[in-house]
Amino acid sequence: MKHVKSLSTMTATIAGLVLAGTTAAFFAPGADNGWDASTAMTETSPGVWEYSASGLGAGARTEWNIIEFAGDWGSQLHGSNQWGHADGNGDVTIILDTNTYNDGWAPSSNRIYTNTLALQSWAATGDWVAAAGLGNDWDLGTAPAMTNNGGIFEFVIPGGSLAPGIYEWKPVANGSWDSTGPFTGVNVNAPNSQFEVVGSETIIVQLDSSNGTTRFIPTPGAVGLLGIAGLAAARRRRR
Repeated sequence: MKHVKSLSTMTATIAGLVLAGTTAAFFAPGADNGWDASTAMTETSPGVWEYSASGLGAGARTEWNIIEFAGDWGSQLHGSNQWGHADGNGDVTIILDTNTYNDGWAPSSNRIYTNTLALQSWAATGDWVAAAGLGNDWDLGTAPAMTNNGGIFEFVIPGGSLAPGIYEWKPVANGSWDSTGPFTGVNVNAPNSQFEVVGSETIIVQLDSSNGTTRFIPTPGAVGLLGIAGLAAARRRRR
């Protein structure tokens, strides 16, 4: 079964940019450039690096591996490839945002995404699907489809359908295991995200296709948006 256990998920809830990345350069060897480890990304704004591929064919899937030092495969950011799909013209841009954000979405830094995530079809899977009566756990064939609300893809888990506890989930694209994780952004081995049920609240799991981040919203309820810090604090309060 192809899924990855996460370490924990998300970040604190105070919005705002707090720190810019300082690495001098990044590189994006990939299938379109012959895995040339000297293929430089361009810094388009402070801390934001981009690389564009073209001529791939409409909707074509491709992969890259972002590294910090030219020619040094040991400097891979996540030790495995990033994925993306070309648009209708055969073009796609992969973006690395090294800034750090405290906005309630994960990952909070080193966000890796493409400019075409909104063009994909997304579903939500995890270890909660069967308990919610929506299909089979970690089954791509029965993963509930996420709805696109202005670039925010989401799925609403009905209140009262899950027992209190911590559950794992991930957004998956195009009926495959291509996903975006709370520490990696788009990655072929993206780790799982988590959400917590404390009562009978409705849970909304979300993917922001503009930057490849995820979060969950429990509603109604007093827990608010729990990220890594919020989830840890909730656990401490229960002890």
